[in-house]
Amino acid sequence: MFPVKFDSKGEMETMKRSHVISWFASLVLPLVAVAAHALTLSPSSLTLMAGGSGTIGLSSVKGTASLVGNSAPAVASATVASNKVTVTALAVGTTKLTVKDGKETKTATVTVKLPMTVAPPSLSLTVGQSATLTISGPTGAVQVSNSNPTVAGATLSGTVVTVTGRVAGSANLVISDSTTKVTVQVTVTSVASSGEIHPGRLLASNCFQCHGTNGSSGGFDQLQGDSSADLLEKLRRFASGDGDSIMTAHALGYTDEQLQLIADFLSKQ
Repeated sequence: MFPVKFDSKGEMETMKRSHVISWFASLVLPLVAVAAHALTLSPSSLTLMAGGSGTIGLSSVKGTASLVGNSAPAVASATVASNKVTVTALAVGTTKLTVKDGKETKTATVTVKLPMTVAPPSLSLTVGQSATLTISGPTGAVQVSNSNPTVAGATLSGTVVTVTGRVAGSANLVISDSTTKVTVQVTVTSVASSGEIHPGRLLASNCFQCHGTNGSSGGFDQLQGDSSADLLEKLRRFASGDGDSIMTAHALGYTDEQLQLIADFLSKQ
């Protein structure tokens, strides 16, 4: 460093302040320029599914870039061309790829995983029955979409999806992570068969006073044979307090699961 002295008035004696700033900048700016033009690999870490492929971009390349190292070639193969590294995933594991240009060397990490799986691959439920789907090996956040929530409900907790049959029909659940989508078909059937009593019959017996036995009429609207989805939509509307009618008073006493059973029973008569 240059010595800096001050006179009694606080003025620089050996150089002016601007000269000091210029001198400091002459030291720092070249270092910043070197950092800005350093070889960069983006991303520096890459996750692929076995059998898949991806690329790593190269920027600020000095001269020609080449691949000079692959710590586990059985896990992934790689080639360099047009300032990018093309990586092909071969087997589960991790490898480090080393790239060199005319000035320096940089490394990127590649991780190869198996795709996410969901078991079982399909579900068959009766109305009111629940079952679970188990998700294995997800990458990133997991999401569940439901093509027909009226037929089956689905809730995600960690890596488990709980599915509940609501009314007879079918629905597709699409379970996805950041790299994979898996579709699970859910089929829901009525529980009444071979003389069994449908669990919705007793719940629906309150409807018989006005709508006839099994919803066959009774002087009011006939419910028998209406679709379960239409009946459930109406029952939910009444249960929410929408409207000032005797139906609202009746529907308020049921849970949503019970309304689903009533709708399914009446639709099967």
